[in-house]
Formats: sequence, C-alpha cells, structure tokens
Amino acid sequence: MFAGARFILFSLGAVAFFVSSYFIFIFVYGFLPQGSTSKYALIGLIIGSTLVGLAAAFVASKFALHFGTTVVGVGGGVALALFILTFAKVTAEWITIVSCVAAGLIGGILGNKYNKQVRCIGTSLIGSFILVRGVAFYVGNWPTKISI
Repeated sequence: MFAGARFILFSLGAVAFFVSSYFIFIFVYGFLPQGSTSKYALIGLIIGSTLVGLAAAFVASKFALHFGTTVVGVGGGVALALFILTFAKVTAEWITIVSCVAAGLIGGILGNKYNKQVRCIGTSLIGSFILVRGVAFYVGNWPTKISI
C-alpha cells in the first residue's frame, strides 16, 4: 500500500501518539506510590495516556494537513538564507536575523501558496531516495549517506 503524500500525516500522527503517550504515562506514573499501586490504577493510566496520545495524533495530523508545507517553507527559507549568508561570509548578526526572518516569511508564503506542488515534489524526492537506498543496500559498494 502506498500512502504517497498522506504518509507524512500518518507518520507525524504516529510520532505525536507515541511521544505524548509516553510522556504522559511517565509523568503521571512518577506521582503514583511506588510498590503499592494497584493494577487498576495502572490500567487506567495506560488507557488515559493512550487517549491523550490519540488526541495528540489527531491534532498533529490536522495541523500538518493545513500548515505542514508552510512550516516546511519557513524552515527551507531560513536554511537557504543561512546557506547564502555563510557562503557570502556575512558576520553581522543583525543582517543574519533580518535575512532569516525575510526568507522565512517568503518561504512560508510560497509553501502555503504552492501546497499541492510542494507535497508532490517532496513526496517524490523522499520516495526516490528511499528506493535508491534500498537498492544500494542489496547491491552494495554504493556511497553511504554520510559521504553523499
């Protein structure tokens, strides 16, 4: 089964579920009396942390659906600005901050405007990378990810 562009929604939801469930469980478990906790309290804690995890997964996937490419665009704009400024050997801090804010705004606006195209291109790049790395695993003698 291929999920395509929806894979990011599934994966982000899964990460949000596991992270929030884990931290809620550990946080609340720390307040329970050690050694004398009943199994019903632990079952309730597991059910409660699972429900919180499901809610976090739902919110994270809805956020990614509406604002995912905007956030990626902001990050890409800032990364591009930092790359250009490093290449140009700019050392003034205020220029770096202003350039990163401006490039982040432009990247966010473009990411929001070209939402479908960004998802399509991003999915195809990630998919082709995964395919090539899978073939490289079996063929052997291909450059590692670090050397690329």
